[in-house]
Amino acid sequence: MPFSVLKRQTPVETVTAPENGGATPPQPHWYVARIRSNPQGRSELLLSRDGFEVWFPMQKHRTPKRETVLVPLFPGYLFIRFADDPDTRLHVLRTTGVISLLGSRRGPGLEPEPEPLPDRQIESLRLMVTLAPHGIEVHPTKETKAGTPVRVLAGPYRGIEGKFVSVRNRSTIVISMGVLGQDASVLIDPEDVETIQPARKAA
Repeated sequence: MPFSVLKRQTPVETVTAPENGGATPPQPHWYVARIRSNPQGRSELLLSRDGFEVWFPMQKHRTPKRETVLVPLFPGYLFIRFADDPDTRLHVLRTTGVISLLGSRRGPGLEPEPEPLPDRQIESLRLMVTLAPHGIEVHPTKETKAGTPVRVLAGPYRGIEGKFVSVRNRSTIVISMGVLGQDASVLIDPEDVETIQPARKAA
């Protein structure tokens, strides 16, 4: 009876080439969308229904009649998290109420590119909004003095990272939203913070 001898072979792993020609797919980041004031709730709802993570920060405000109402922390701006590729960006820009995506960098062909925000910055801002729902001051970035990068270790704002700034004997921690040209700050106890040391460069 005829037979054959099978030699043991090293299995060959099959690798499927990515559809984008081998390029690394974009990772999701936070971006800022400029929106029309009236339909901001509609923009937020539509983007949420389409699977986007969105955030429209609000804070409590006392009216002259001593009523407590919710008002936007940054009127006219919506935070949205997505992986920036041409199709996704177009989807966002075509959403009702969205005017543009903010950015300061310029990409190939000198086309304006949306500027991503660090996740840690958004996390700190969210903590600030949660822990100080009515004590946040918003002011233009150009009015903020230079400060020391710090992390809050104790007290009501534990976990927030920002700049420590002292103005007229008032100590504040500032989260700078450079792409918006605005900063958010709250009063802080200097004893509750530690300086963030810059990362060392590899030799």
